[in-house]
Amino acid sequence: MAKLNRIRRLREYFYEIDEHGQLFLEETVPKNITSCFKDIKFLDFFYTRLKREQHPHLKEYTHLSPCGPERNWIKVQDTPIVFHTLQEDKLVYGGSLCVDFDPHLLFVRNGRFYFRIQDHLPSPVWYDGKHNLGLIKSSLVLSAFADSIDFSANQFMYKHRHYPLHFLNK
Repeated sequence: MAKLNRIRRLREYFYEIDEHGQLFLEETVPKNITSCFKDIKFLDFFYTRLKREQHPHLKEYTHLSPCGPERNWIKVQDTPIVFHTLQEDKLVYGGSLCVDFDPHLLFVRNGRFYFRIQDHLPSPVWYDGKHNLGLIKSSLVLSAFADSIDFSANQFMYKHRHYPLHFLNK
């Protein structure tokens, strides 16, 4: 639901991004695959404007995707960028946006896998103090990497080569 900011005449919308990378209007119930946004053009438009900015009054909304007179505030369950597909050495997020996959940039924290996003995004979206990170959807980790991860050796195999697993502090 839109809320009118009478001081500036801005419309504010409130969204949530879950750990699967699904985007919902905040008041959507239930939140599942049938109720999330799926239009690829809309998702790409939304994500290309994404930036880290906290709502002045609602602290749980830590990101913004501005669109003209609209302010699309976002709260995230983990990170705003969630990679959902690995295609031809590219990690895909949003609708069809992608970044090159470099196995050296894979990180693990609390059992979740993250990918360090290079500087081509408009602004840092999730920062752990050192790295700009996007979450890799758990089903993608299971389908693409699960059989090749060796936690005892802190490494994984990708395209017949071994790469180190980097662990992040809490």
